[in-house]
Amino acid sequence: MIETALRAFGRVDMVVHNAGAGQSLDRCIAIHLMGAFNILVPTWDLMRDQAFGRIVLTTSASALWSRSF
Repeated sequence: MIETALRAFGRVDMVVHNAGAGQSLDRCIAIHLMGAFNILVPTWDLMRDQAFGRIVLTTSASALWSRSF
């Protein structure tokens, strides 16, 4: 994903990660926590090197409180 953005735009200035609800705690961690981690690790170095970047991590109340794990 990052490589596609770099080819298309030449740089990455912002990443928005929106987490949703999952069926179990393990699935939530695998998809949402690790999903954010896997996109932010390569992006962080790019943003640091270009001395600019914004990261927005969001979720909703229903994603946090709608399931009992």
